[in-house]
Amino acid sequence: MHNNKNEHNAIEHLVYLFSKLPGLGPRSARRIVLYLLNDRHIRMNLLASALSEAAVKITECEECFNLDHSSPCQVCANVNRDPNIIAVVESVADLWAIERSNNFNGKYHVLGSTLSAVNQRTPENLKLLQLKRRCIENNVRELIIATNSTLEGQTTAYYITEFFKDSNITISRLASGIPMGGELDYLDEGTLTAAFNLRQPF
Repeated sequence: MHNNKNEHNAIEHLVYLFSKLPGLGPRSARRIVLYLLNDRHIRMNLLASALSEAAVKITECEECFNLDHSSPCQVCANVNRDPNIIAVVESVADLWAIERSNNFNGKYHVLGSTLSAVNQRTPENLKLLQLKRRCIENNVRELIIATNSTLEGQTTAYYITEFFKDSNITISRLASGIPMGGELDYLDEGTLTAAFNLRQPF
């Protein structure tokens, strides 16, 4: 009986952990756990192995702050990409969303945050000094501000523009197709393509 109780607790703990993932609630978490348990020796072992391997091997890119299995990441290490254009994004999820559109052949800079007085996120959190260094070292000619069309994203975009106002770098912003309040990770590839192609001076 004691073992059954422990097994039940293990299941409930799994449900709890999955329910905390973005986009999942308790019902979806239970379905995932049941799916894994139905073939636990294969499905659960494969998942556990993949998570363990990712925890050890995934690292932050020292150049753009993307997440990858190496540093520099595959994007930064790709000599066929244009190093003179950098898309500035809030998160790795936004970088991945743009990559899915297959429309951008430059480099990226992941801010990792946005400005927020409420959440006490200041300009020091934005990795702008690192971005400035990259711009100087690579003779960057254009920065595409690809922050989300939220209040915090817009505030961050204006701050970045002010930060680079004395440089000779063209500052542009993603244009039509990005709705107010929208986030890049939830947009389809066509919408992102239109936003890149119709970008405007900032």
